[in-house]
Amino acid sequence: MRAVIALVVSALTVAAGQQGSVDSVRTGQRLSVRVGPVHLAKGERITEFTLTVVQGHIQSVASIPLDWSVWVTVDPQWKAVVSGGCQHGSGALMSTTELPSITLEVLDLSIGPPSSLSATIGTSFENSTAPGHAQITRSLKRSDLVVKVIGGA
Repeated sequence: MRAVIALVVSALTVAAGQQGSVDSVRTGQRLSVRVGPVHLAKGERITEFTLTVVQGHIQSVASIPLDWSVWVTVDPQWKAVVSGGCQHGSGALMSTTELPSITLEVLDLSIGPPSSLSATIGTSFENSTAPGHAQITRSLKRSDLVVKVIGGA
């Protein structure tokens, strides 16, 4: 009943601006990160998401959907994880553009592991009750994650 869409953005480069050009990430920059439009199958709805940031400080999570809970955790290796999900089936989303957006600051890139982003989205099919029914995994391209420089260094 669940599909997972995975996305990995390579270290030190992000898609920036409307044109999708590649720009270097610098220490102190503030970035807005969200999942762009991703095609879902008929009846497929988004029930959870996870965004993992290495060498970045989560400053805010905006536009949390109705009936969703969101958590932010950070481990000692400067890996922050923003995750969330709907509390009821009626809160499942029809589009990836309805997911929360994240604002983060890039930490000092001269120490620790390289900066990177990764994201997953869990989906289920409406009116499906069989466990494991229609499970799929899809990898997204970098262009599926919208990352914009919004300030800082």
